[in-house]
Order: sequence, then C-alpha cells, then structure tokens
Amino acid sequence: ANPYDSLGEVQAFSGHYEEAFQNLNRALALKPDFFESYGHLGVAYEGMGDYPKAIENYLRGALECVIDGRRGDFLSQALRVAFRSGDKAAYHKVVQKVAELPRNKQSELMNGYVEVVTSLLDGQPAEAERRLKELRPKLEASFNQEMKGSPYKPYFPRWNTLMSLAKARQGKTDEAMALDEETINPP
Repeated sequence: ANPYDSLGEVQAFSGHYEEAFQNLNRALALKPDFFESYGHLGVAYEGMGDYPKAIENYLRGALECVIDGRRGDFLSQALRVAFRSGDKAAYHKVVQKVAELPRNKQSELMNGYVEVVTSLLDGQPAEAERRLKELRPKLEASFNQEMKGSPYKPYFPRWNTLMSLAKARQGKTDEAMALDEETINPP
C-alpha cells in the first residue's frame, strides 16, 4: 500500500487528482487500514474544490491514523478547509474532534489555533489577535525545546497567516502585508 499511497500523495499535491484518486484507492484496496491514504485523498478532494469530501477524508485519516504528528496535520487541514469554505457546521464538527485528542503539547497548540479561528469565524478579529499573542510564547518555547542548538530561526507560517488575517479584518493593512511578506520569505 505504501508505494501507491506515496505516489498518490505526490500526485495530489501536484494537481494530478484523477491519478491520485486511482493510486490512493489502490493503496486502500490493498490495506484498508492504511489511514494516511484518507488524508491524502483529502488533499485531492480539496484541490478539486470538493470541500465536504476533503473534510470527511481528512477527518477519517486523522481519527484513525496511528502517527500522532500526522493526526494533528490532518485535523489542521480539515479545520483550514472548513474555515476556508465557510462551512460552520463542518468547522464545529472538526473542533469537536480536536477536543478529543489526547492532551499533549501538540494538542494544546492546536486548541490555541482552534480558538483563534473560532474568533475569526465569529467576526471577532481583535479577540483572534489577542489569542494569537498569547499563543506565540508557547510556539517559541516548543520550537526552542525541539530545535535546541539548531541554527534555524523560529518560523510560524500558520501563526503569521492567522495574525495577518486578524489584522486585515481590523483594517491594519500594512501590518497584515508585512506578516504575509514574512510568511512568503521565511528567515
């Protein structure tokens, strides 16, 4: 299953959706519990604009995937697609699944992002900005612990993107554009 999944993943991210569907479904036919393939199907469905199916597959991949990091990635993607599509019911369904994650540093950070996006969805960009400012030290602490001794500088594109959106929705266009520039051109 793994070679078909890997090929399907690359095809999904490359915009070759029909080929991706074929290979990811082959992976699942060989090994129905190869749950990462569901997350990769989510990528393909998202690329095709079928957001309900993207969310459904991201959730299935996340809830049954045994790799904790991948589980969080798929849940983040489901949240992003639900937010982007404006489907509040789907968004709240994903939020419920995030709340069910075992408590650890990753889930704590993810819950912080959930609160930010919920504030944005509810039309409260100032509250989203406040929550992001509270989240930043936690992100930096996590980065410093994981990357101790690394020459890399902290870079949080998800944080930047959400802060940019919060600032733009408050009319702080110059600040929003500066954050977008930093996201596009990382340190």
